[in-house]
Amino acid sequence: MLLAQPPTVSAQSEPRYSIQELTRWYDELRDPVFELPGLVATDLDEVAHVLRYSVVDDASGASLATIVEARGVPEDAIVINVMSRASIGDPIAVSPSANDSLSPPTIWLVLTGAVVAPILLLVAARWVLGRL
Repeated sequence: MLLAQPPTVSAQSEPRYSIQELTRWYDELRDPVFELPGLVATDLDEVAHVLRYSVVDDASGASLATIVEARGVPEDAIVINVMSRASIGDPIAVSPSANDSLSPPTIWLVLTGAVVAPILLLVAARWVLGRL
């Protein structure tokens, strides 16, 4: 059930499933699939004519496959992608370099911007309100 690549549709061949069929299956699967704790993303891929689901691990993928099978959706109409942990927001270790530190002028610019921007906003608001 876990497909690495979606079925390909050449320019000359008809897609296996219509957008209407995919939409109906997507709607039927919505509630049970959205309850899966490992679900990351869903998509109705109009180019490849498949439903795409991204999950965090193989267990979530197996649960999704069970739901799909129970609903009678054809196996080749679904692409399940198991995301790597780094691709869904886990911290990535980065080795420090000379460019990673903020120089004093950079810190000054950041702090100045944080102070000056609200002041300019207030001045502009008073000017606009004074013109009304």
